[in-house]
Amino acid sequence: MTRRMALQLPNETLEVIFGDLPPATLAILSRVSDRFNGVAERLLYTSPVITDVITPTSPSPVKTLWWCNAMQRRGREYLLQTTVKKLCIRWQTNPGHQQGGSGSEPQACPLYLLNACEWLGEVLPRLVGLESLEIWLGPANLLPAHELERLLQHPQYHLQQRGPSTGVPIIKPMHAIERVLWNCRFPYLRSCSLGAEWKRGVQPYTPVLTNFLSTLASLRHLRVADLVDRSSLDSLSPNQLPPCNTLTQLNSFRGPAGAAASLIPGRPVQYLALTGHDSDLHEFNLERMTRGSVPLKSLDLSAMSIRTMLLQNISLNFGCVETLRVRLALRHTLHFAESGIRILTGLSRVLSAFSQLSHLDLSPTGLDAYGVGRTDLSEELGVCKEWSRACPTLRKVTFPSLIEWVLIEEAGGMEGSGAVWKCAEVAASTRGGSPTRF
Repeated sequence: MTRRMALQLPNETLEVIFGDLPPATLAILSRVSDRFNGVAERLLYTSPVITDVITPTSPSPVKTLWWCNAMQRRGREYLLQTTVKKLCIRWQTNPGHQQGGSGSEPQACPLYLLNACEWLGEVLPRLVGLESLEIWLGPANLLPAHELERLLQHPQYHLQQRGPSTGVPIIKPMHAIERVLWNCRFPYLRSCSLGAEWKRGVQPYTPVLTNFLSTLASLRHLRVADLVDRSSLDSLSPNQLPPCNTLTQLNSFRGPAGAAASLIPGRPVQYLALTGHDSDLHEFNLERMTRGSVPLKSLDLSAMSIRTMLLQNISLNFGCVETLRVRLALRHTLHFAESGIRILTGLSRVLSAFSQLSHLDLSPTGLDAYGVGRTDLSEELGVCKEWSRACPTLRKVTFPSLIEWVLIEEAGGMEGSGAVWKCAEVAASTRGGSPTRF
């Protein structure tokens, strides 16, 4: 195809051709002509993914600031409002960097982060057509409260940044994620993932975060930080939680148990993944998590170690779940009269409380000293048969060995009477050794 022929193609055809190209190639095409520039830019800015590594020698999220500058410099409201559908911004520290070094740059880092949060707070409200948002501000979330108050009075902060709508710096103390989102309204947002970390001594949350969540009328999927000492929603009083008539389409949630207990009542959450500590799964939180407007279908407990006694309490509250993914804490919870995978037969009594369970996924449990994660097809088959007697609805089991067993009904037989357990597949394992296939 000649250049003249390419330039004669309609924009819709060019968009299809350019759609599978990497960002670096699109950047080159954007310099070919005005038409190519328009098509390539729309694709480049549809789903930007920005990752900044914050170090003492690079204390500012440079890539994020470049993107903010590009958005402000363009001045094309149509592009900002209709093209950007997905946005992912992640700030993280260098794992190899040791904190607490000497020099002036580490002390200047918090000011740069605060200024970057303000700039993001100016740009994001323009992206009203956004459908998916992922923001993880890493070190900016953990600024100490006393340090933040000092920075808000810093002359450089007043000179460099202005508020999104008032034209003056935002000097009111608020958490970093709130400083970014406080003026945002996303009527079409369906998926939201927030790294809203919190720990003792940092700037506490204000109602800004929950007010933002309350405006998301189309939100279906919500995820908050995995590793937190205390959830942002836990730290708010009941009158600061999102009103019951908001988030009416919320279908899935991943986050700490306390936040789940606050959000689920009255909302149609069917897919739940919990993070944090198993001590947060006490009776009060479990009971509140059962108050959703629809029954829970899927429960993922792979981010915490679950004892058998706790799993029994969970079964009493979530007996209607159809899919259960769990990482078992076996050392102090099961009877070790059996060895290898057979020690899992002790779960039969617990599984009998699940009236609709069809898929039990134990793959997060992993290998241990008792041989639970080792492959033994005959023992796994025996466990499947015993579990299916205790839980007649069980149709699929994924063992710690990553082997998946499926209950298949034989043709012409009644359900359950002519069914046989068959090894369906073995997932690729990164635990060492080559995966076995059957």
